[in-house]
Amino acid sequence: MSLSNFLILLSGLCWTVVYLDGIRLGFRDRTYAIPFWALALNIAWEGLHAWLGYQHTGLSLQTVINAVWALFDVGILYTYFRFGQKWFPSNLPARWFVPWTLVALDTAVVVQVAFVLQFGVLFGRAYAAFLQNLLMSVLFIGMLVQRGSRDGQSLTIAVSKWLGTLAPTLLLGVIGVEDLGGPNRFILTVGLLCGVFDLLYIALLVQTKAPERRGIPPFGPTREPGSEAVPRTSIGLQRTARPARHEDPPQGGREAHALTVEAPSAAGTPTLRGDVVQGRIGSPTWMPRGDIVDPMSKQASRFTAVATMAAVTAADRAAH
Repeated sequence: MSLSNFLILLSGLCWTVVYLDGIRLGFRDRTYAIPFWALALNIAWEGLHAWLGYQHTGLSLQTVINAVWALFDVGILYTYFRFGQKWFPSNLPARWFVPWTLVALDTAVVVQVAFVLQFGVLFGRAYAAFLQNLLMSVLFIGMLVQRGSRDGQSLTIAVSKWLGTLAPTLLLGVIGVEDLGGPNRFILTVGLLCGVFDLLYIALLVQTKAPERRGIPPFGPTREPGSEAVPRTSIGLQRTARPARHEDPPQGGREAHALTVEAPSAAGTPTLRGDVVQGRIGSPTWMPRGDIVDPMSKQASRFTAVATMAAVTAADRAAH
């Protein structure tokens, strides 16, 4: 096997590990494991160049690898659609999640086509791959900071991404290939920058605590024989001075007590945010703030939140 084919195969295997572990972690942690914009660019690049590569060179090693990557990226995209809404900005309507995703995917395709039209198939493929790889390296760090844990992330993904990028950097930036006119300084520069951010991400990941699993399986909570599968939830309560967010006046037409509730499910379902409103008369009312969650988890969180509010209100009345 030539050195060029070895480096291509090494890159292909490393990135395949990234995608496989990303799918595994997505289901285990009920999230997605590749930053979304990087995922959109990846799936557009792989699909486009699997097709263009077959048109130009037939079933070459790189073309087959691109096609395999595209199939695995479909699996990661599925985890994004299934679990990604919990990371969608809470100040935007939840119904925008799917349209925004489709706009991003279309944008990624347009960008990839533009690279090909401007630089040709070979240079466009190489330049787009390394630039989006650099973006991915930065976005992985941002994802770690945003989540505050190794949820949906692993050293397997981090190290495999680093090695999977290092191999083509050496091939195209140091050794050089005839189709790109020998060693390419642009690719070498961007590839080295990828390595810097990849190593930084690995270092940050090592120092980040892995999420607590509590023995819950990746596809949801288990149930005792004859019982309903209701996820256990933990609730953080904070009394708010602002008026309760609802269109109608509180029950009884008088001032309401409101608690802001965050109820993350131990099963890894999205955090449920909202207000529990208690008027002077009547039962507590649950007012969600728009996060779309698994219905079972939502029901359990609503019940626990309202029950907690009722207890707090009763205690307040007894104290006064």
